[in-house]
Amino acid sequence: PEYSEWLGSAREELHALRKDALGSLVMSLEAQGDFRSALLYAERLVEAEPVSEAAHRRVMRFHYLLGDRPAAFR
Repeated sequence: PEYSEWLGSAREELHALRKDALGSLVMSLEAQGDFRSALLYAERLVEAEPVSEAAHRRVMRFHYLLGDRPAAFR
């Protein structure tokens, strides 16, 4: 039981670290104007956090900035 609790806690912590790292990377790439790479990592953020409205908005925004309005609407 102790191992299971520790493992669950460790997984949650790693998941949170991954989301934070992806978010920071997306913001950095956006600041550099590398919207294509930012989109790639924003999509990974959506995979990590599929119910996050903010993550989905990021993906839509990068599609729009890359000139792909139909993808932004999808």
